[in-house]
Amino acid sequence: MPRKKYHEELYGDALMALAAATNRPATIVDHGDNYAIRVDFELSRHLIATNAVGGLDDDRLESALWVVRLLRESDGGVHEVASSTDPWLVDAYDRAVAAVTAEEDRNGFDPRITVAPLALRDVPQAPPAEGGEADRLGPTA
Repeated sequence: MPRKKYHEELYGDALMALAAATNRPATIVDHGDNYAIRVDFELSRHLIATNAVGGLDDDRLESALWVVRLLRESDGGVHEVASSTDPWLVDAYDRAVAAVTAEEDRNGFDPRITVAPLALRDVPQAPPAEGGEADRLGPTA
């Protein structure tokens, strides 16, 4: 489709935010007659994010709601595992992941989808350099 590059530029910040939240590449893909943001996971799982009926809005309206759908592919087709809607893309993603976790807790359902948000505490922090800001702030307990 000829407007893919346009959408990659228009939604560059959304692509980066979703890639950071999922720790995987996010891309613009054809979605019916429109476009969507897609992130692929292992075990034939992926997510589709849209902010307009049928795909991505061409004008990037700030009032648009994001819809994130977590999907799994099987021999029987593509099946929705969870979905969520929110004004903020990463919040919609987090809510969809929480819905998968809640479903597992209620029914012992294992969608085998590993899309847990990356917590900041899980990111290794480099020790501050000597004479750096940590030294100026004093000791921390």
